Amino acid sequence: MLRKVTKSLWEILDESGTELLEEVENNGDNGPIAEWGLWYRNPSEKSIDEAKKVVASNAVGLDDVKLMESPGRKKRRDEAFKAQQKQASQMKKRAN
Repeated sequence: MLRKVTKSLWEILDESGTELLEEVENNGDNGPIAEWGLWYRNPSEKSIDEAKKVVASNAVGLDDVKLMESPGRKKRRDEAFKAQQKQASQMKKRAN
């Protein structure tokens, strides 16, 4: 992905747009505009689907996340989730 930061500075990001791969400065002959032209085309549906597959294949699985979670943290997260559900339920009752 290419993202314009300033008038003459561009960032080249990975497929997911989260990791900075390189910064390119547009100084006349050696910038992205000179290299790729003034016009760009939007990605096709096929390109978007392929990028999503790449990102999904590199994602951490849910089982991996569970393995990294300590029992104490899991207990606190579960309690917080239940408390949030209870609060939402009470809010809905008051709203009705």
